[in-house]
Amino acid sequence: MARKIVGFYCEDSAATDKQLVVEIGRHQFACMIKNTETDEVEAFELFQLDETPQEWNDVFYEIRQYSTILQQFCSSIRLFYNFEEAMLMPGEQKNIVAAEDHLSLLYGESEWHELKYDKIGTKDQLLNAYRIQRSIHELAGRYFPSHEVHHVYAPLLEDILLRHRQDGKFMKLQFYSHHLVLVLINDQQLQLVQSFEYQTAEDVLYHMLNTAQQFALSPSSIPVEVSGFFDRDGELHQRLAQLFQTVQLDEIVAGDILQKIAEAGYPSHYFTPFFKLADYEDHIR
Repeated sequence: MARKIVGFYCEDSAATDKQLVVEIGRHQFACMIKNTETDEVEAFELFQLDETPQEWNDVFYEIRQYSTILQQFCSSIRLFYNFEEAMLMPGEQKNIVAAEDHLSLLYGESEWHELKYDKIGTKDQLLNAYRIQRSIHELAGRYFPSHEVHHVYAPLLEDILLRHRQDGKFMKLQFYSHHLVLVLINDQQLQLVQSFEYQTAEDVLYHMLNTAQQFALSPSSIPVEVSGFFDRDGELHQRLAQLFQTVQLDEIVAGDILQKIAEAGYPSHYFTPFFKLADYEDHIR
């Protein structure tokens, strides 16, 4: 049910202050160890879930059995959920109360989910409200006690706002094995963050062009940044370069682990979405 796709390990350091960073999604499970003294990732593992799990207890158990990282002691744990049931709202206190109703309107009523939220941006002007299946959240608490929890939208948006808030227009694509996260900035304002399932290049192009059309934007006026499981030599990259203003890869600079990735034959932008989770603490107020 869970297969280890990659594992990168640097020489174990003598540091005593290490942080475990975990991402849990519908199709993947990633974990890494960050040396908080050097701010470098020292180990990384990515597991692929064969299908949408029905028994998450089996998933957690299998990953614990096959993971080298999860056998190690870390002084702190940060957990990120990567599920599509999330929405961005203005950061007023009243929206925290209304978030559950808004999510129910979008994704349907559910008695089996927990409501969570992250405050984003300077002065917490944005609220990312999300819900997580209660059984997953309870298992996470059992396997990763005393963890700090966020949605992957939080570090993604903080990073984009830090680097691109002054851009007139900007689109970010973050690719995973079966879904992508799309972020749009227009007129220096964050307009959209949303997850989309995809199977083909045509699916991706549809979501991008439809988003541009919704905001009355010409694709040729939008610079695009891409990270994750994206083939820079593939047809999709060629199509994007023809339709959009520019296409740039968001590549990590991750110390010794980057050399391990290069030696294994992977481009560094493949793992940028995961490694940036380890940097999120730098932006937490």
